[in-house]
Amino acid sequence: MNAVSQLLPFVGMLAVFYFLVIRPQMNERQEHEKLVNSLTRGDKVITASGVHGVIANVAEDTVLLEVSEKTRIVVDKTSIARRVVPPAEGGDSSK
Repeated sequence: MNAVSQLLPFVGMLAVFYFLVIRPQMNERQEHEKLVNSLTRGDKVITASGVHGVIANVAEDTVLLEVSEKTRIVVDKTSIARRVVPPAEGGDSSK
């Protein structure tokens, strides 16, 4: 009985650690994998280093990113941080 009562706080700390740290990281990783797998030509994206561009071509592990007119760079797919979503058309943004 004494050993169980000593392990109970440790088990509680592990549960808190799982729900506050490990589980959110797993969800974030899954969302990033979905993003990487859904990249297509013409998507406006931002890389992890802050480079903005439009995807010109998608390869197996890399994308060709057009950062300005006639300027293209090759980046790893995993370095794409997010897709830029244009604001909704026709909506009044002054409210």
